[in-house]
Amino acid sequence: MAFGPCHYLANMLDHRYLGKVLSDAERSQAYDHLKSANEDLVPFVMTLQCADNGDIFPKYMFMDTFLKVSPMTWWNVACLLDRQSLQRVLMYRPS
Repeated sequence: MAFGPCHYLANMLDHRYLGKVLSDAERSQAYDHLKSANEDLVPFVMTLQCADNGDIFPKYMFMDTFLKVSPMTWWNVACLLDRQSLQRVLMYRPS
């Protein structure tokens, strides 16, 4: 099976991987794919990629013990924890 931009994006959004093993070319393809789907989500994904996670998510959610949690469960919990922070990022529009 060949991997493509949607797979690279999924890897970047998976809390267990956060795109750490992707090459620059793969990461670029993922961002291009995301921009074609919804350009407004680019800042959100970029923030998630930051080492400090932009203070959007609690730091404990990136501890080793959370690596056992499925991506769907992790995202459901993350969204419940701080909807306002997530909405702020999703609604962010640079001037």
